[in-house]
Amino acid sequence: MASFTRLAALAVLVAFAAPALSVQALAAPGYASIVAAAEAGDLAGVQARLAKGDTVDQRDAVSGDTALMAASRNGYLPVVKALIGGHADVNARNANGFTALIFAAQNGRTDVAKTLLAAHASVNAASSNGATALISAAAFGYPNLVVQFVKAGGNVNARAGNGYTPLILAAQNGFVQTVDILIKAGADVNARANDGKTALMHASKKGYWGICQKLKDAGATI
Repeated sequence: MASFTRLAALAVLVAFAAPALSVQALAAPGYASIVAAAEAGDLAGVQARLAKGDTVDQRDAVSGDTALMAASRNGYLPVVKALIGGHADVNARNANGFTALIFAAQNGRTDVAKTLLAAHASVNAASSNGATALISAAAFGYPNLVVQFVKAGGNVNARAGNGYTPLILAAQNGFVQTVDILIKAGADVNARANDGKTALMHASKKGYWGICQKLKDAGATI
């Protein structure tokens, strides 16, 4: 179920996907850039590229990703900490408006997200199509991250470009624990996406009766 629902979440958020790294950035060994070294999780490689003149916020030519984004996406915490220590911009955006925190959220990188938040990453920063860290964590079913982002001031009623809220995405994908967390955090149980559908409509269509009951108990109506 978990793998299926995460595939469904991926389908919903496909419009928010970041472009692939350039061929040059992925070249190895030797690393053509600091971004490539970070993508590989090679702290020594990152340091070597800095010594060769790369800047800490140098970007991939195609995706616009920084080294911090690459390390955050892949969960390389030591590299993330080193880059932050080197004054990397924690709120830099790539070509599609993604931040390191949004990448961490999409990939379930709890420790990385905690580190980024401690370094003042913006919890409500959104991609060009409206995907925030909280929206991403809810869509992919990472309840620990959802809790982190809520505690950090994440907007539980934020909307992606299609009008989907964190609660609608969690309900649509059958993530009971995430639905429960969002309801308790004050999510609007009757919010409608651009297609007019609510969390309850999505949950009932897919037969997630436990989620339906939680939503109804919280005041959701058809």
